[in-house]
Amino acid sequence: MAETKSRIMTRGEDTEALLFKNREQGIRRAVKLIDPEAGFDNKSIDMRVNELPPGSHSQSHRETKEHIMYILKGSGYSLIDGEKFEWQEGDVMYIPRWAWHQYFNTSPDQYARYLVATNTPMVVNLGLDKKENFTGNKD
Repeated sequence: MAETKSRIMTRGEDTEALLFKNREQGIRRAVKLIDPEAGFDNKSIDMRVNELPPGSHSQSHRETKEHIMYILKGSGYSLIDGEKFEWQEGDVMYIPRWAWHQYFNTSPDQYARYLVATNTPMVVNLGLDKKENFTGNKD
């Protein structure tokens, strides 16, 4: 059986360049740091970095993956199954599988940046990957 060569490292300057490109293009997408799409042969865990523009929020959703989120910059709060958790630089949060969650950047002028590790590759490899976006009215 031929072994495939896996990428080993993502450089900080590459990450910064991709985050800057996303900002310039108005794209709100995570930069995949350790992921099969980025050339890694990871089968159970992944890692990405994401940003929220000033005063913005993510869409409420739930998924069959677990998340560990480390706040690199900024402050805000998350709603996890309806409970509010305030966060700031240096805080770490755990998002349980299938929990409704949404992130809010409360700064009017600074991006919030967070590092996320998930078990996405394992969930996908087991055929258990499912995501649901909130489409109802929260008011």
